[in-house]
Amino acid sequence: MAELVVLGLGHKHIARRLNVSESAVEKHLTRVLEKTGCGSLTELTARWNRRPMS
Repeated sequence: MAELVVLGLGHKHIARRLNVSESAVEKHLTRVLEKTGCGSLTELTARWNRRPMS
C-alpha cells in the first residue's frame, strides 16, 4: 500500500485497486504511519524513496 501512496494514488484509487473500502485504506495507512513514526504521508513517501534497495 505504501508503494501506491508513493505513486501518488489517492485513497479512493488505492481502495479500488486493492478491492477494499476507503476506510480500510485509511485505517491501514494510519497504522503504517504509527509504526514508522511518520507524521504524514509526505514523510512516509520521502522515507520510502530513501530506503535501501535490495
